[in-house]
Amino acid sequence: MQAWSMQAGLWGLGDTMLSTIASEAEGWSAPQPIDIDTTLSFEHAVLSRGYVLWQRMANGRPMPDRTDIDPRAHGKDLRCLSLFDIHWADGGISHVTPRLLGADFEDVLGSIGSEALADNMTPAARERWRLAADAMVEYGGPVRATGHMVQESRRHISFELLVAPLSDSQVPYRCVYVISAFSIHD
Repeated sequence: MQAWSMQAGLWGLGDTMLSTIASEAEGWSAPQPIDIDTTLSFEHAVLSRGYVLWQRMANGRPMPDRTDIDPRAHGKDLRCLSLFDIHWADGGISHVTPRLLGADFEDVLGSIGSEALADNMTPAARERWRLAADAMVEYGGPVRATGHMVQESRRHISFELLVAPLSDSQVPYRCVYVISAFSIHD
């Protein structure tokens, strides 16, 4: 099993160095890691179903194209599907913007609209998202991301995500396919 974990301090992912998560600033007494798992050992069935759909859409290719995504194919799981466009600069991911946000994502994190995801998050949350996207690219395929976060200094949220790449017009890593499962502890 290949897994990365980010906690207090600097962690390396290939040639990428990632900075400290400022968990104490978000109200946690201990560091908030994000764990990246390439074995895709999902705890929530919705992520397993989303991965099966992603594989079916890839149809033997390394990743499906964004145009292969049919949200209706997700049926009752549509509320867990989000799609993000990846914007690149200087050989790395500069930011991601939402293309489609699932109702579960917006219920937990609020309405983001079409702004860059980082514009609506704390620095610690941005680091977790960046780690998940960087791990997906470094690994070359889907990854499972899990962790905890605090929203509005009161809602403690546990999350499990399927973070999988999509191409756009056959250009790889232009979009991210995310299936999310959240547990809220008010």
